Amino acid sequence: MEKDRFLDEVKAANTVAIANATTAARRAGIPYFEADSHFVYAVYPNGDRAAVEKVKHVALRTDEKPA
Repeated sequence: MEKDRFLDEVKAANTVAIANATTAARRAGIPYFEADSHFVYAVYPNGDRAAVEKVKHVALRTDEKPA
C-alpha cells in the first residue's frame, strides 16, 4: 500500500508539473508536445496540432515481441 501511495503522489506531482509547463509555453507563444499511442504532436498556441514523430513500440523484455 505504501508503494501505491508513493505512485499516486508522483502522478499528482507530474500532473501539476505538466500543467505548469503547458501554461508557460502557451503564455510564451511556443508549442508544447503531446503524445498518444501512435504519434508525438506539436501543439501550437492557436490550437493547431502537427504530428512530428511516429511512436516506436519497444518490447520491455528480450523475450517479448513489440506491440
